[in-house]
Amino acid sequence: MKSILLFAVLLVPLINSCSNGGDIQAEYPFLDQEDDEGAIALLFSDETDYDQENDYYDALITMQQQHPGMLEKVEIVSKQQNMLIDHFDVSSYPSLLIIDDMEEQVRVSGENDFSYIVRELESEFPLVKR
Repeated sequence: MKSILLFAVLLVPLINSCSNGGDIQAEYPFLDQEDDEGAIALLFSDETDYDQENDYYDALITMQQQHPGMLEKVEIVSKQQNMLIDHFDVSSYPSLLIIDDMEEQVRVSGENDFSYIVRELESEFPLVKR
């Protein structure tokens, strides 16, 4: 009887961890990349200091202009979207994540200037036109 209980206790976390990827995509359909177009940019915003985020917006626009097709989507994620925040382990704002096939390619967090953000995106993300 103890072995059955132990098995059940160990099985539940395993099942939950296996299903988290599917759950997050079901809850946030924009994460689904079946057509494999380009990566997804997630900009996590705390919605209190937009001035800190201006350089992130400008960098994303610049990247889209200089490298068409690199980003399929850009999504702004509010501080209230706990499931995404927990899934991607976001702890500081603003945070920009570039996701490709549900794998994090680039992360830039905190107060950064435009040039730094663009350099990080260009140096870390494979700029292969799809």
